[in-house]
Amino acid sequence: MNVLRAITALLIALPLGAVEVFVAPHGDDRADGSRARPLASLEAARDAVRRARTTSPAEPVTVWLAGGTYQRSGSFVLEAPDGGTAAAPVRYQAVDGETPRLVLSSVVPPAAMRVVDDAALLARLAPAARGKVLRIDLAAAGIAPLKPLPKLFTDHGGLPQVVFNDERLPIARWPEDGYVTIASVQSGGSQADKPPVFTYRGDRAQRWTTALAAEGVWIGAFWRVPWVRQIVRVQHIDPVRQQITLAAPVPGGIGSKYSKEVDGTRVGDGKEPWFVFNLLEELDTPGEWCADPAQGVIYCWPPSPVVAGALRIDAVTAPVITISGASHLELSGLTLTGGLGDGIRIDGGSSVSVRACTVRAVGAVGIRVNGGSGHQVRGCDIAGSGAEGITLNAGDRATLTSGAGALVNNHVHHYGAIAPMVSGIVVAGVGNRVAHNLLHDGPYGGVLYHGNDHVLEHNEIHHIGLDGGDLGAFYSNGDWASRGNRIRFNLVHHAPNANAFYVDDGKSGDHIHDNLVYAAACGPFIGGGHHHQVRNNLMIACTKGIHVDDRGVARRYDRSSRHLMRELERLPTTTPPWSERYPELAQMFAEDRLTLPTGNELRGNVMIACGKPMNMSGRREHFAHLTQVESTIITELPPFTDASRLDFRLPAGTPAPPLLAAWPFARAGLQRDADRSHVPDDVATGRFTARPLRRLFDSQTDVDGTPAKTR
Repeated sequence: MNVLRAITALLIALPLGAVEVFVAPHGDDRADGSRARPLASLEAARDAVRRARTTSPAEPVTVWLAGGTYQRSGSFVLEAPDGGTAAAPVRYQAVDGETPRLVLSSVVPPAAMRVVDDAALLARLAPAARGKVLRIDLAAAGIAPLKPLPKLFTDHGGLPQVVFNDERLPIARWPEDGYVTIASVQSGGSQADKPPVFTYRGDRAQRWTTALAAEGVWIGAFWRVPWVRQIVRVQHIDPVRQQITLAAPVPGGIGSKYSKEVDGTRVGDGKEPWFVFNLLEELDTPGEWCADPAQGVIYCWPPSPVVAGALRIDAVTAPVITISGASHLELSGLTLTGGLGDGIRIDGGSSVSVRACTVRAVGAVGIRVNGGSGHQVRGCDIAGSGAEGITLNAGDRATLTSGAGALVNNHVHHYGAIAPMVSGIVVAGVGNRVAHNLLHDGPYGGVLYHGNDHVLEHNEIHHIGLDGGDLGAFYSNGDWASRGNRIRFNLVHHAPNANAFYVDDGKSGDHIHDNLVYAAACGPFIGGGHHHQVRNNLMIACTKGIHVDDRGVARRYDRSSRHLMRELERLPTTTPPWSERYPELAQMFAEDRLTLPTGNELRGNVMIACGKPMNMSGRREHFAHLTQVESTIITELPPFTDASRLDFRLPAGTPAPPLLAAWPFARAGLQRDADRSHVPDDVATGRFTARPLRRLFDSQTDVDGTPAKTR
């Protein structure tokens, strides 16, 4: 009996409403796909589903994946024919109590690696590393050649991931953790005839001259601002002058943009942080590696003896799972890891659900949803993604049609492992919901949102901004037309480098209410925008309670502002439904109130023990159109049981500050439900454990230091 006849017989034998296909790592694609004789590959299961949809289109189909590892060399692709209907969806689901793992990776065979014994290479290695570093021949491992590193990039320049016993290994760098600082800037590099040149401290760079002539040397830094980190190739090292010349200009030039300018060069402030990247000379700690793309080689010092299957290379750029144009499709209980691309990518279609899945250490975005409608990501764990944890772009701004997408009850942490200046969650479009998520341990932002009418509620965010500066737990930027977003009942805490609700560079029209913020740089931070409703928020022990500024005057936020007019010129904001839903937008233009912050309302907010409860940055007359109902300001911290652990109980008889007693702590963050049986405790998430901060940056510095011509 051939495969088609076997599967057809299985489907005929099943009762109505119970079309099932079974897959297992030990299965056989020549089998019939029954529980007793499962298929081996996801592709064979997909083909069986297509046949089932042909013979039984009115019945739901479930593909059951048994536990174990499904080693993959490419993306598992599901397209329009692989979806179902509302009444008869298609599900790819883990067998109860089992964990199927999809691994997009290449296992390094023993024949492809040997201990480095070349005398010239040994001389470059640190003494402790000699005799312990392996040379991995990528061609012998069946891995495609690596592309040369670009002169400038913001991630890892296309290098693969090296994985040992399911843990991503770090690329060799110096210093091992963190940064050193530039001593001074000789040339910013913004002039065509003057490349970037800076003076370094110490004599470490003398060790890199051999590498410079061989593979090359790359340096990463926050060259200009604390929210852009770029890695640049080195042209020359002068150990006598202790100067490094870069091989490519950095946009805007090197040297802090808040330092003075002399002869076209910003002299820097002596605090610009930098590090050296992917260098054999700095491969001096077990668990590190570096690559030589020209030779097709990776050098790795394994953290322990290598056993069969322990060492993997992730070099495939496709997603682990690609869903394109499919509808009424569900993934449930799967674990995905590996590759340089996304974990799951969903393009178009409708009503695709990703539930209770785990995505670990993928090279790009954990789960990316682009277009379509009604897509949901619920109860998933995203850890160690190379870029963002989850992104969702759905809905049409021209017609204000809702995308009806939902990101609910997901745990996103330690994201930005490869491209660090990203946010844990990004939502764009119209009418999507982001709720009950827990985000923590992010090098940069929390939730980045664009567009209209999103609801961001009951999320918990802590310990973000661990590497960058000028960021938000909830952040949006530069769009007068982005309106109607509701940010409510969120808990932001232990994030001293973050503004909790940062509406930057003229962003307008949000409703920010009933949130609680503890130990952040600021609560709501309004950067020159209009028509924000900031109500009933509670800020405790923050550097600033609320910030409002008039930057639109100095930066000329008017009809000539390209970044603010860009969306307005594209969108039909003067006709329904825009004119009906946001009449204040047309009024703002009719009255020519563009540079001054107008229509903002601050009502009923409470600031407790904040260093500066209300920070009005600018000329007093510029805030004439600000509606401000008296806020409650309490200068001293009440005798809470333990504020540092969010225990705001008070001694008997002590009145509670306004808003605090009724705040819905139990509803913030992760919840147990059908898609999440377990909520990690405070120890597992490090909820109250201090983290080292790379950079503390007051966003006021940027407000004060950058007029329009330098922005």
